[in-house]
Amino acid sequence: MDRKSLLKLLAVCLLVVGYVFIAAFDFHREAIAPFIVLAVAAIFFLPLKRSESHPEDAESRSS
Repeated sequence: MDRKSLLKLLAVCLLVVGYVFIAAFDFHREAIAPFIVLAVAAIFFLPLKRSESHPEDAESRSS
């Protein structure tokens, strides 16, 4: 796994652990759970940063 995937996995694990603590203490679980779901979706489906350029893209432009 590359570093980006590991960071995404770590962020999701931290959100899940946070939810477990919130659920254990019953601290506004119904209000916080949708935000955790949205955060997990954003982590996995929104790109954090585009890569500079792929080498194959540069080759196709030059020809």
